[in-house]
Amino acid sequence: MGPRPNLFNQYELIEQRQLRNVYQGRPGITGLAQVRGIDMSQPEKLAITDAKMLANMNVFNYFKYILQTLF
Repeated sequence: MGPRPNLFNQYELIEQRQLRNVYQGRPGITGLAQVRGIDMSQPEKLAITDAKMLANMNVFNYFKYILQTLF
């Protein structure tokens, strides 16, 4: 239950996520960044948001992000 995975050619995002240990979490289908409207064009902000999400991750929050994504 982690953030959405990136594409293999998104080098800036990969680097930013590595710096913040985002890859310690398992990839998921949505996340805090998607709920907040942060996309892959903002790699540093996306990685920071992903790291915050992982730091506060639990089952309740994950399903909350899924519902927020839908609505």
